[in-house]
Formats: sequence, C-alpha cells, structure tokens
Amino acid sequence: MQSKENQEVTLELGPEIPEVYDFNLYLVGKVCEEMSNRFIPDLFNLAETIMTLYPDAKSRPPITVTISTYGGDLVEMFALYDAIKRVQSFGIAVETLGLGKVMSSGLILIAAGTKGMRLAGRYTRFMFHEVNGSFEGTQYEIAGQKAELDFCQVQYLKVLCKETKKSETFYAKKINQHVDIHFDAEEAIKWHLIDAIDE
Repeated sequence: MQSKENQEVTLELGPEIPEVYDFNLYLVGKVCEEMSNRFIPDLFNLAETIMTLYPDAKSRPPITVTISTYGGDLVEMFALYDAIKRVQSFGIAVETLGLGKVMSSGLILIAAGTKGMRLAGRYTRFMFHEVNGSFEGTQYEIAGQKAELDFCQVQYLKVLCKETKKSETFYAKKINQHVDIHFDAEEAIKWHLIDAIDE
C-alpha cells in the first residue's frame, strides 16, 4: 500500500480561459507628433495581433478608433491617415467614432474609416475651414512655407474628395467663404464624412 506522501493526486482543471483582446484605439486631443508617435505603433501592433489570431481575413474583427479633436498639424494628420489606410489594406476594417468634437484635420481622420462604419455621437460638433498657418523668417523662407501650405491645402481637399465622394467644387465653395463652418452630425452625414449617428 502506498503511503499518503507517495499517492498521486490528479487535479481536474476547468476550461482554459481565453485571453481578452481590446480592439479599441483613441485619437483624443491635438493632432500632433506626440499623437502619431503613440497611435501609429499601437495601430500596427494591434493589426499584427489580429492577423495572427484571425488568419482568415473574412473573420477579422474591426479596429474601433474613437476621435475627439479640435484638429492640429496637417503633416501628422496625413501620417495618421496613411497608417489607417495601410491597416485597411491588410483586410482589417477600421470603424471610426466621433465624440464631442471632430474639427479641422479631424474630418479626414473620421472620413478615413471603412465605409459603412464611420459613426459619430448625435451631439458631436464638426468644423471645416481652409488650411491656415503663420510664417516667419526671411523672404525666401516665408515663400517656401507659403508654397508648402498651398500644397497641403490641395492635398487636404483631394483626400476629402476621395473619402466623401464630394466634388472639389463642393469644398471650394465652402473655402471661399473664409470662415469656420460648424455643423452637427446630421449635416456630417450629408457631407458624407460619416455614415450614421451612433445612438
């Protein structure tokens, strides 16, 4: 007979608990280099995790990006936009959700979401205006800065037209008013910036 010390004890383990993954990211605050430095690596790492967990592109869950911003740096906005489009090219949908305010460069970020998955809270405020900036330096430096600003304005409108399917004339008329144009979520649907109100 075996002693109690030598007897084998069999433990019955319950089912393995799967690790919980969070597919939510946030663009909250001023669009700037700090935001890009944080968001882009997080977005790419999350995309890699999704592709590993879901090899079949048809079964991949979307990434939800919540946006609340007054706008900011156009160059950083384009970096964020390109990062979102790159992840979509991997077969991963990106749902964008505007809350509070989506203004200036934030318009392109919310419009970059996968079509049919671009949402905003009912009381979210939107704002569109022409690209603006201040110049300093020598006459030649100022000329270069002005040329860059004009280039960014053209690219900004091109991307908006691409994502909203609105004509350049539509946005040109808005820009020629030379004012900040504020509007609500219902109007944002008419601009094709979002697809529906999240309620």
